[in-house]
Amino acid sequence: MWNKPGKEQLAKIPRLYETEKINGNDKIIYLHFFIGGCDWYMAEFDGEDLFFGFANLNDPQNAEWGYISFKELDEVNLDGLEVDNDLHKFRPELPTLIMTGFGESLPEETLKHYGVHEVIGKPIMIRKLADSI
Repeated sequence: MWNKPGKEQLAKIPRLYETEKINGNDKIIYLHFFIGGCDWYMAEFDGEDLFFGFANLNDPQNAEWGYISFKELDEVNLDGLEVDNDLHKFRPELPTLIMTGFGESLPEETLKHYGVHEVIGKPIMIRKLADSI
């Protein structure tokens, strides 16, 4: 795995079942793993190997919440292509944006703590999006 998350980053993730009463649309995603068109968004961690998160394996209609093994993601190797974690290590200048259609949002300081540069609400104005990136 490229850019394996460190202990400090993993320690910020709520433990399994701590957010089970929070609707999936409202969960905070603490890690994003990806390879090709596949994405795993992690919301909880058992502290050792097991994440609870949302997986989209290049098929949005069958994407779902479930349990994901850190070890198994770490072992993926497709002719030298591995799962990646943090694009910002390669491109720190890339902003992290959140686009939301919800009327509510987390406080700005909470979002900044998790690396979000800006929140953009709908309807999206092209000028606002361009200025943000």
